[in-house]
Amino acid sequence: MDKTMKIYVCSPYTKLLRDCGEHIVKIAAIDGMQRANLFFGNTRVEFFSPVLANMYRYESMRHDEVMQICFAQIKSCDAIFIPYFCKKEQDKYVRNSKGIYMEYRFAKQNNIPVYFANEKMRGLFEKVALKGESNG
Repeated sequence: MDKTMKIYVCSPYTKLLRDCGEHIVKIAAIDGMQRANLFFGNTRVEFFSPVLANMYRYESMRHDEVMQICFAQIKSCDAIFIPYFCKKEQDKYVRNSKGIYMEYRFAKQNNIPVYFANEKMRGLFEKVALKGESNG
């Protein structure tokens, strides 16, 4: 039997929560999981949503503390997936998410594969990550 991959599905949290509330944060996380499911198709995968798993458990912790938990969760996965959202006003939360950029950089630094829902998002993340690396 083929090995089942575990995929960490990134989704925006902090700014989306502040701007739109818990319900929209959950909808965005579920939408990201659905997009991952479409992307991976018939591949044997299990999806993990850090937002759905962590949003209440760690809500009183500082962002940097929660990100350390997310990094440990990424290490327990075979890859990460960065989605996109069709509506530009929703997609900006992915493009501008400090946490997702941190997850991306962590995955790259630890040789964990990163999958993107589309090439435009890949190009944006690679460009910003390179800029971040040159700035220290």
